[in-house]
Amino acid sequence: MSRAEILQHLIIHGAYHRGNIGMLLNACGLTRPNDTFTRFLHTYEPDRRQQR
Repeated sequence: MSRAEILQHLIIHGAYHRGNIGMLLNACGLTRPNDTFTRFLHTYEPDRRQQR
């Protein structure tokens, strides 16, 4: 595998696990944490959302 393929695999694999954990938390009646990258940007860099 190339470096790009390995990196892609790690990102996709990690996202898969995060999605499954989110489903398990919902199934247990728990709230999923707001820890996604887009939530981070929304919270800490609100100027990025302004129209250009």
